[in-house]
Amino acid sequence: MPKTVSVHNGSAANREHNRRNPRTTGQMPHIQQDLVHHNETWIDIPVREAYKQIFQTAVDDYNRRQSRPERKIRDYYNQIRKSAKKHTAYELIIQIGDKNDTGLSADNEIACLREYYNNWQQRNPNLFLCGAYLHRDESTVHLHMDYIPVAHGYTRGMCIQNGLVRALGEQGFFKEGRQTAQILWEKRERQELERIARDHGIDIYHPDGEKRHHLDTEIYKLTQEISRQHIELDQNANDLKTGKQALDDGQNALSADRQEYTMLRQQLSNARRAIDVYEKLKQEYGSLQDSYRELQNQHNQLIQATTIIKDTSREEVPHRRSIVSGNYSVPEDEYKLLLSDHQIADTYRRELAKYQQQTERLAEKNQKLAESRDIYQDEHLYLREKLLEVNRYLNMVGLLDDYNDYHQEQERQRNADITEQISYDVSDRAENFAEWEPER
Repeated sequence: MPKTVSVHNGSAANREHNRRNPRTTGQMPHIQQDLVHHNETWIDIPVREAYKQIFQTAVDDYNRRQSRPERKIRDYYNQIRKSAKKHTAYELIIQIGDKNDTGLSADNEIACLREYYNNWQQRNPNLFLCGAYLHRDESTVHLHMDYIPVAHGYTRGMCIQNGLVRALGEQGFFKEGRQTAQILWEKRERQELERIARDHGIDIYHPDGEKRHHLDTEIYKLTQEISRQHIELDQNANDLKTGKQALDDGQNALSADRQEYTMLRQQLSNARRAIDVYEKLKQEYGSLQDSYRELQNQHNQLIQATTIIKDTSREEVPHRRSIVSGNYSVPEDEYKLLLSDHQIADTYRRELAKYQQQTERLAEKNQKLAESRDIYQDEHLYLREKLLEVNRYLNMVGLLDDYNDYHQEQERQRNADITEQISYDVSDRAENFAEWEPER
C-alpha cells in the first residue's frame, strides 16, 4: 500500500515534550501514557552543554579581543534564549504513513527513520544534532530531531554563531523567488526520506488536488492546535520553574548575605579591639619611657657622687682607720659607704641596660603596631562601608530589624567577653612592667 511521507520543520525545539517529561506531557490527551515506555531516545545532549561544545572557543576568542568588560559575552546560550529572532534549537518532525497504514507497530518504517537519522550529520554538517526522539505513544510512529544551526564567517561579533539562514547557505540552499532556503532544504530532506523508504520497499505517493489540500489543512490545524497547547503548557511550566528558581535564588542570596553580614560584623569587632589594644600599649610604652628617664637621672647622680667621694682626701682624720688603695687613702667607714654606692650604681646600670633593651623592643613593637593600626583603620573604614551596604540591602528586603535584634544580643555577649580578655591582658602587662627598687 502506498504511503505518504511528512517532513515538517517546526520552530523552537521542545526538549521536555520530546523527552516526555511527566510535568509537561502528563495531562496531554493525545499521548497514551501506558505506551510512553515504548519510546526511544537515540541522542540527547542538553542544549546548554551543546552550546559549550560548539561555541565556547568562539566566545573565548571574542572576549579576548574586548578591552571593555561590559562588551564581553558571559553566556551565549542565554543571549540566544532571550533573542526575539532566534531559537536556541530548532525541531524537525518526520513520519512515514499515518495511523491507518502505519500505526505504532511499524518495524520497517522505524528502520527507515533510523537510517535517515544515521545520515543526518553527513547531509547537514552545519546543523548540529543534539536530540533524536522516536515516539510510539501517539497515533503514528514518528521522529523528533532537535538541531542547532552553526554558521561561520561572521565579521561582527563571534566568528561562529547561531544562524539558520547562513547555515543553510553554507550547505548550498539560498532563496529562489518565493521559495526560501528553509523550504528548499525541507524539500531535499523529504526527497531523501522518500528514497530511503523506497529502498526499504515502501511505495510513496503524493496526494494532489482538493484531497491533498483538505488533508494539508486538517494536518496544519491539528499541528497548530497541538503547538498552541504545547506552548501554553511549556509557558506554565517555565513560569513555575522561573518562580521556583527566583525563590531559590532569593533564599541563597539571603543566606549568603547573612553569612557575609556576620563575617563583616566580626571583622569590624576585631578591628576595633586591635585599635583599643594598640592605644593601651602606646600608653604603657610612654610610661616605660618616663621610668627609663628617671632611672637614668638617678644613675647620673650616683656617678657624680662617686666622683666627688674619690676626690675628697681623708688624711686630716688620723684617728680613723684608713684603707689605702694605690694613691688613695679612705677611712674604712666611708670606704664601706662608697663600696655600697658602687654596688648600687652597678645594680642601676644592669637594670638600666635591661630597660634599654626593653625600650628598644617596645619601640620596634610600637612601630609595628603603628603600621598595624593604619592597616586596621583602613580596613575599619572599608568594613563600615561594606556593612552600610549590607544594611541598606537588608533594609530593602525588610530584614534589617530582625538582624539588628539578633546581632545586638550577640554583640553584647561578645563585648563582655572582649572586655574581660582585655582587662586580663592589660593587668598582666602592668605586672610585667611594674616599677622595681634595687636592693641596697
